[in-house]
Amino acid sequence: MIVSEACIAEVVEDAGRQMHDPNYITGCVDRLMGEQPAISRYVVAHQRELGVEGVVSALFHVAIIHESVVRAKGRSPDRLSYAELDTSARTTPTAEALARTEPNIAAYIASNVESAVARDVLAQVGAALVSLG
Repeated sequence: MIVSEACIAEVVEDAGRQMHDPNYITGCVDRLMGEQPAISRYVVAHQRELGVEGVVSALFHVAIIHESVVRAKGRSPDRLSYAELDTSARTTPTAEALARTEPNIAAYIASNVESAVARDVLAQVGAALVSLG
């Protein structure tokens, strides 16, 4: 386990303080899309199942997970490739599978995301972010 519950709670608390800014979510998503374009495209590829609003919501949750990984590792993870995301989707296909290796990220997902598709996509992305060197 790399990401602690305290680390996620700190990121969520920081985000909560900024949610009053109408540009906050857009800014988080835009930064994520610039830093991790493969993740952005991977999430957008699920638009049929998630809808436009669901994609934006999922990308925001990815931004929270990404920042949690950054803080836990003390640095930004490398830019993910499509191959790494595909590998993660095969090895960690669900949020339940993620719970075995990263229970705190899995708990964050379970507590904040209703859509089963979004939960699984977030688990796959979270596992890939954690596994990067």
